[in-house]
Amino acid sequence: FISSIVTSDFDMDSRIEYLFQGNEMNAYIHTCGAVLFELDYLPVSWNYLDTMARHPEQNHPKGESSRGYDTYSRRAFIDHFFDADTDIDSFDSMSFKERGNFIDAPFEVVKCDREHSELVLEKSGTVVVGRNAYPVRLLKKFIFKRASINLYYTIKNLAETPLDLIFGSETNLSFLSKEVESLRIYRQNGKDRTIIEPEKTCLEALNELSFEDVVNEAVVNFSTLEPAECWSLPVGTLSGNEQEERLIYQSSCIVPRWKISLQPQESWENRLTLRMEKL
Repeated sequence: FISSIVTSDFDMDSRIEYLFQGNEMNAYIHTCGAVLFELDYLPVSWNYLDTMARHPEQNHPKGESSRGYDTYSRRAFIDHFFDADTDIDSFDSMSFKERGNFIDAPFEVVKCDREHSELVLEKSGTVVVGRNAYPVRLLKKFIFKRASINLYYTIKNLAETPLDLIFGSETNLSFLSKEVESLRIYRQNGKDRTIIEPEKTCLEALNELSFEDVVNEAVVNFSTLEPAECWSLPVGTLSGNEQEERLIYQSSCIVPRWKISLQPQESWENRLTLRMEKL
């Protein structure tokens, strides 16, 4: 079932959290950004969104920002609109320009169906393309089932002119380590699968990725109905001092992206799925 909780812990302004609570999964959605910010897989007692954002620290060398500092929390289903020349390196270093105004923005709750575990949120905002800002409506419909989440996206062009967009949905997942004895990442293609290195990787025409959590003997499966160009990369932060620095693994990040062309009042739709199960 879904219950709502009024809170001010997540944001300076008081917003609303929505909790799906089941026998296998607890999932928390926040109206700020309509993001998933906690994902508890109860059979293994693990929160796969126990993630951390990167911030400057006293021990970091002066001027050291090449590894990037985050301007938002590392959650799941974060909505990005990119320039055509944005690449995985500029995303990793957070030197890219965000062209939409949906991250951390308040979404309106359109529907909360507790009986069918369905939550629908919507925001009308703008996306900058070239020198102009265009009106866009973003709708996110969450459906919760046992140990899975289906997210249905609808993006509508509210402008009076055609619009070309590059949209990405960022998800971060926390594991004990990125090393092979803790985590194995596979690209799924039906029954066939190919192992993916845990380092920065660009994947073409992706439909499905599986994260095998070896430590907890569980699998987190991510899939998209519409094939995507996908960035897969570890999130790390510096630790130590100037004489002895280490890059500490924080989480694994995936950003599927789609090139979308919309006529006036036309919409694009897609479905993303996160599913957890025991190995």
